[in-house]
Amino acid sequence: MILVINIVLLVAIVLIVYRKASHSQVKIHFFIALSIKLISGILLGVLYFQYYGSGDTLVYHEAASYLAQAEDGTLGVIISLFGQPEEQVLDLFPILREPRSAFFIKIITGFYILTSGNYWLTSIYFSLMSFMGSWFLTDSFIRFNPDTKSAAVISFLYFPSFIFWTSGVLKESIAWCCLSVIMGFIVIYYYANKLNARQLTLGLVLFFILWSIKYHYVAVLAICFFPLLLSKTLKSYTKVSGKLYPVVLGVFFIIVILMFSHPNFRPGRMMSVIQENHEMIKEISDQGKTVGFIEIGNPYFNFLVNIPLSLFAGLFMPLPWQGMNILAFAAGILNFILLIFFIKKLFTISITDITQISSLNLSMAFYIIIMAILMAYTTPNFGTLERYKTSYIGFFIFWVSYGHPFLSRILMYKKQ
Repeated sequence: MILVINIVLLVAIVLIVYRKASHSQVKIHFFIALSIKLISGILLGVLYFQYYGSGDTLVYHEAASYLAQAEDGTLGVIISLFGQPEEQVLDLFPILREPRSAFFIKIITGFYILTSGNYWLTSIYFSLMSFMGSWFLTDSFIRFNPDTKSAAVISFLYFPSFIFWTSGVLKESIAWCCLSVIMGFIVIYYYANKLNARQLTLGLVLFFILWSIKYHYVAVLAICFFPLLLSKTLKSYTKVSGKLYPVVLGVFFIIVILMFSHPNFRPGRMMSVIQENHEMIKEISDQGKTVGFIEIGNPYFNFLVNIPLSLFAGLFMPLPWQGMNILAFAAGILNFILLIFFIKKLFTISITDITQISSLNLSMAFYIIIMAILMAYTTPNFGTLERYKTSYIGFFIFWVSYGHPFLSRILMYKKQ
């Protein structure tokens, strides 16, 4: 009975989303991309259960199963579950280590109560939410700039490693759902200069969820895109022209808020956290499976001297010869192809292109660069890095593939 109810609910959600997508310029891709996404989530579960035998998704499954069985499954209990302190979950499962993992467990537990503890149904729900975010972001770009059609479809709906690691019962699935919808709202506001009350409310809810499971995404997102939003608002609703000084003031304001919003953002703590994560990941990883950073000693100088390698690793590693298994080798092939496309893209950029770059693309470029450097340095393990790259790599693929005639021919799109 539970299975039938959930299948009916899932089908209903898909049909509602498709009905809204029926006017999209890329609606032909809806069911194809959705099928790939759902299958990816199932395959991710099979990979962890049958091959790895351990990993985050299995820990989440065990913890959520325990909590779901301890609750009576009523709506009130599900709601009250989110009001419980994360520390209570951490006391039961110390392996989670962090409050944000405990918060994510509470999300999974809600779905486990709905599905009677069915991991695979929950995986489909998570993959579906991730897909809905991708579809919304893709449609947001295309609606205001039809020339981005091929780039958006390739990067957010079909790029294999990105699709795989934003599927299934992982933080990245929910984080990408939140991030992609928030980015979609940013795109809408940039081009249309307005958001309705429903969009603002949903954006705030997703902002809170993203902060709760991936607070560093929110920090970089705020630093990179708040100046853009501030500038657009000043131009639209005041007599201020949106010049540099209010934007700089806005960035300073955001940084000050972030410093007091989380202990890890305080000046005396932030670099220590970055270095601690860097050293911890290197210590538990095999030597051949990590980025070969220069280790000097002083954490600040160590980070600064490795910025170029961090940026390259965050965008293009692992490469094929760095793959220690079939999954890493496949990721390496994709990264190598992306590197070739990137080099070719560089040769097509003119001085005019640089001087005429839009503020939206500039903000996106800063976001990609900062996230790539931070993710690569703090998680130098190739496998973990490939998964964590999902926070920004889709936007990089979008930029690299934009305007590429070969991709347009593959998708049978003519340049607008």
